Amino acid sequence: LVVAGTAYPSVVSSIYLISFIILAMMWAFHVKLLTPAVALLRAFLCAIASFQLLMLYLYQIQHIQDLIPKESIYTRLFGLTPIIRTNCTTPHQLLLYPGLKWSVFVEPSGVFLLLWSMAVGVRIDGDNLKTKEKKQFGKKMVIRLKTEKSLHGSCWSDIIHPQVWSVTYHSWLTFVLLIWACGLWMVKERSWYTLCCSPVFTIYGIPHCGTAGGNIVVGWGDLNESELPTVINQTDGNKLYLSAFGIRRYEYPFLHLGIQILYLCGFWLVLHQFNYIRKHGGSGSTNGGLIDGSFTTEADTDSWAYRLGEYCKEMLSRYWIFVVIGFHIAIATEGYPSGTKIIYFALFVLSTVSFVISWQFFRKSLQLYWIVLVTYTMIVLGLIYTYQFQDFPKYWKQLTHFTDQQTLVSSSITNPFELMLSILLPALFLLVVVLQLQYFNDRFLEVNDAILSIDGDGHTGEEGSAEEYEMGELNSGTREDDESWLTRQCRKMCPVVIGSIKTAVSLFIRGMEFHLWRLVFITAFAVAAYKVSAIYATVVVFWVLMLPARVTHRSLYIVTTVGLSLVGMAIMFLQLHFINLQLPYNCTVTVHVGCCCCLCGLLFVQQNMSRWIGIEKMNRNGIFFNHINGLIAILLMISFERVISLRQQWRSKWLKEVRPTVTAFYPSVTWRDADKGLVEFCKYFANFAFYKFGVEACFVMSVVTIWVRADMYAIIYSLLLVIALVLKTRLSLHRYWKFYSVALIILLVWQYLICLGMPPVWCVANQYPWMKLGSNVTEHDRLVRWMFLPDYLIVQDSTALIADFFQLLFVIAQLFVFEHENGEWTQFGGDNRYLTGADLDQVTLVGNPRKNFMLKKARSVLDQLKGFTFKYMIWVTMAMVFVAGTTRISLFCLGYLISFFYLLSRHQELMMGAPSRLLLVWNVVLGYNVSVITLKVALQVISCVYIETLQQRACSVVQLLSLVCSKRASYGLDAPSTTDQTCELSYTNAGLTWDFICFLFLLTQRRIFSSYYFLHASEDLKISMQLAAR
Repeated sequence: LVVAGTAYPSVVSSIYLISFIILAMMWAFHVKLLTPAVALLRAFLCAIASFQLLMLYLYQIQHIQDLIPKESIYTRLFGLTPIIRTNCTTPHQLLLYPGLKWSVFVEPSGVFLLLWSMAVGVRIDGDNLKTKEKKQFGKKMVIRLKTEKSLHGSCWSDIIHPQVWSVTYHSWLTFVLLIWACGLWMVKERSWYTLCCSPVFTIYGIPHCGTAGGNIVVGWGDLNESELPTVINQTDGNKLYLSAFGIRRYEYPFLHLGIQILYLCGFWLVLHQFNYIRKHGGSGSTNGGLIDGSFTTEADTDSWAYRLGEYCKEMLSRYWIFVVIGFHIAIATEGYPSGTKIIYFALFVLSTVSFVISWQFFRKSLQLYWIVLVTYTMIVLGLIYTYQFQDFPKYWKQLTHFTDQQTLVSSSITNPFELMLSILLPALFLLVVVLQLQYFNDRFLEVNDAILSIDGDGHTGEEGSAEEYEMGELNSGTREDDESWLTRQCRKMCPVVIGSIKTAVSLFIRGMEFHLWRLVFITAFAVAAYKVSAIYATVVVFWVLMLPARVTHRSLYIVTTVGLSLVGMAIMFLQLHFINLQLPYNCTVTVHVGCCCCLCGLLFVQQNMSRWIGIEKMNRNGIFFNHINGLIAILLMISFERVISLRQQWRSKWLKEVRPTVTAFYPSVTWRDADKGLVEFCKYFANFAFYKFGVEACFVMSVVTIWVRADMYAIIYSLLLVIALVLKTRLSLHRYWKFYSVALIILLVWQYLICLGMPPVWCVANQYPWMKLGSNVTEHDRLVRWMFLPDYLIVQDSTALIADFFQLLFVIAQLFVFEHENGEWTQFGGDNRYLTGADLDQVTLVGNPRKNFMLKKARSVLDQLKGFTFKYMIWVTMAMVFVAGTTRISLFCLGYLISFFYLLSRHQELMMGAPSRLLLVWNVVLGYNVSVITLKVALQVISCVYIETLQQRACSVVQLLSLVCSKRASYGLDAPSTTDQTCELSYTNAGLTWDFICFLFLLTQRRIFSSYYFLHASEDLKISMQLAAR
């Protein structure tokens, strides 16, 4: 009936559609369909379908088509469409009219299927149907009991259907549905009120679908504008567009009719359930728990599917708020800013600030916050919906007295797809917030209720209730005798899977508790590095200075959250059309080159004050989220850190968890357990990797920073690294580390200020003193880049400072280790003092505090790994030294080769000799490696700035030292070849990569030689040599 009634709208097809609506209403009111009246209707429809098929068949005759042309209004009204065209010269050839729509072919097919199905239904014996119906009465009662538990979800769909209908088809009639649905979302017992409103929904939707919304009348026979106008000229000269009332012309009305009938089926479904409740005595929302979905049986609660559903509900109650936050950010920052989005963003930052400052206030105001958000979203949804109607923007302007530029909402949207998207996002956000408000908020507040009294007494209830608040895991139920194999396997695997997930989540959160503050700092600095401005310069200065003082981080987070929230609001407000942020300054920059003076030009766009401050205007066609994503990332990371902190307080309050003294994933594993097995060693390494090898990690990070920077500041970092490597004792390194940290902090802040430069207004009357550097313009630009100086023309690469920040972060972490390693950390992580060569010389085989893993009869996997590391790792290191010496031909590589052959020739002597001599030789090789890195970085000023002059006057020096610029593109050295073919080098980099790899292995090997375990490997080698000599 639906296909036949909507495929090609006409007078005849409307009979099918009306019949379908009548039958659907009978089903919704629980009227029996096997009655004589329905049989009479079926016979009538059979006659109509047969008559229509006959008329369609006869109309394909060419003579009848000539007699009644296809342009006639009667043929179009009754759906007589010519499909076959007959050519008198070739009467046996089948010809079709060109340009026919596919719906023309669907119409006769649908009518034929309708006729066939009804004819088959006439042949079915009604008595047999009644007998079968009586036999299946018991089964239907069981199905009804199950249907009762699905009423709640069906009422949900009945609220969502009007919203989807109104979003899909924009008109005043569907706007009523939208307002109606929003009102139902706000009431408390929405399920019962939705059922009560289902008759009205259905009665309102039927004419809307049949006439205006479905365009039956407009679709009849493709009536044109003169026969059935959609625009009416009024007496005052204005035009009334009937599209505002849902009357439109579609190319394929079948699709739109089908979609709206599908919406109407949802209303019929709820109306059917409403009449079912009335028929079985239900009269209210408290009737047996039918409406609120609380009707369950004991068998249902024992099923694993029910417990899984309860577990999912518990998880949604805890984490659905994150979905709301994501939608809130999306609706506030999508597209170009407007007045409505500014209020959304203000609500977002207000909730973020309140959460970071005070959890108690945030929790108490959360209910009000959701109500405000829902109410405002409804207002915005109605505002956007009505603003798209014709002449309605004029009414809004008259009401608010705003100009076109000051209008708070977006302009009128003519594209139907864009219109649907503009309405769909607020509608989805409304749905998400309502779910949080009505279904998850109470449970969310109940779970987090303990945080309100962190300083009070602990929980005195049972431990089971705390566990229930913590995870809400699946409870094991009683097994049924007739459960299937799949059910049994699921019952067995669920605890294993849940346990694995809980362990992984627990380790992840524990790691966040230890290291999340570092991620917050990394995020803040990375955002500031990618978007250099005066606003982020303030963040960099305070955050870098406060990095070592962890007690100030909480206050720093609060101040930053408030400040960035105000900045975000200001940036969003300044994007409005009527605000002009262009603050250009015309700067005449004079560059002195040698004895001459060159005028480089006027700067207009580059020297913009708003860009320097960080409040520049975005592109009109851009997305505001891309303009402010860094600021939002900082706010979210601070909020996430606050979540982890509150969770830690929650567990301490309810579960009586004591925070570990050391930042360890496995607090029970200490240095005494490291030699028990591979698993214990891995746990110990996860606990104290940085505690034991933090200094080496800082050295490696320093070399990485030197490798990335390769400029003047890399030389400073190299000198600081050399000083740290020279120090022999842990105490002297601790004293130097404080100076090291302060120096890195000052250098990092200074370099960021260099990237920012002076304000553009300063360039009007002042210039930098180093504008006279260099003998020409190219040399001047390269010197400014290598020395990392501020300049009006050259923008320094601020993202390179991220490596500097990681270096500082590692150094600060090691400083924290230095301050705590001589206290109670020693009993967990073990002694952390340096072992010099003299100390190792005095250790005997019996006096070695570490067990001999080489002489065990049954060696474990851990013992075998130790044997490879302490006995054969030197060969891998020597191989890296050899590779570093053979990657290119230069004086530096020659030193690597000499070191390799010396170590190769004296390998056994060094391994079996005194540890002090071995460490002395190894320190010489390591010192040579660091010297090569320092010299290569220092020679970058020649390789990148004066390379052309050096190639012409000292080509042998270029080839001997293999002088190649590491950042050729930055210094304008794209082509590796030169005009002088005799001085050409095939290398594209300075070889610092292999120097870094060699440094990594040499440093690791030095730590191996400084261990008690290495003495066992050395003793085993001596024994092997003695046995071989026999």
